[in-house]
Amino acid sequence: MKSDNYTFIDLLLITVSFGVSALGLLVLAGATLSIAEGKESNILVSLMLMAIFGIGPIVGGYFMYKNFKLRKKFTHNSAIESKILQLAKSNNGIIFPTELALSTGLTLEESKEELDRMQINGYSTIEVTEEGKIYYKIDLK
Repeated sequence: MKSDNYTFIDLLLITVSFGVSALGLLVLAGATLSIAEGKESNILVSLMLMAIFGIGPIVGGYFMYKNFKLRKKFTHNSAIESKILQLAKSNNGIIFPTELALSTGLTLEESKEELDRMQINGYSTIEVTEEGKIYYKIDLK
């Protein structure tokens, strides 16, 4: 999947998610060292603080990143689907994997996978030209 084109906001979200996780790791490491060296008088309070300010941010940062990746993938899939429909409309519903690859920057394999996904979901049929070339027919009605 070609979704490595990150905007400034994307990079900011990634940085924040990793930063939050890193902060959690630092708090967790510091509290663990403090307990290990015997500097903490109330271990139960320290463990609760480690869970809230250490483990919490680590988990939160992880889920922020996973959510970002899911949204990026959804946006990418929507853009590809839109491009497929535009190409099909301009070619009377006929689209070849090579056309999709040329117009989107996807590899031929990725183009075929996207078109196959549309066929599996019932939005197109796979047909063959007289020369034996495979193409996808999308019903635009």
